[in-house]
Amino acid sequence: MDWRACGAYAVTGAPAAALGARTLLILPPRIVDVAIGVFLIAMIPARRWLVAHEIKLGLWHLAVIGAVRGFITGIWSRPGRSRCRSS
Repeated sequence: MDWRACGAYAVTGAPAAALGARTLLILPPRIVDVAIGVFLIAMIPARRWLVAHEIKLGLWHLAVIGAVRGFITGIWSRPGRSRCRSS
């Protein structure tokens, strides 16, 4: 286990997840659903491109990725929220 890599990812990921959860409260559910779908679909070709070009990620890259994924995770972690909202 590379603890430096975990730390770089978590240092930005945890606060970004809290910010994502807070952002969820003000965004319309449809926008959240579309943004998550686009993000997840875009991850597939992005990962394949990185592998094909043999690009290695450093700690700085992991910190940025941790922030983006943490934010998306904070928005995504909403059990039933978009379906149970009263208009």
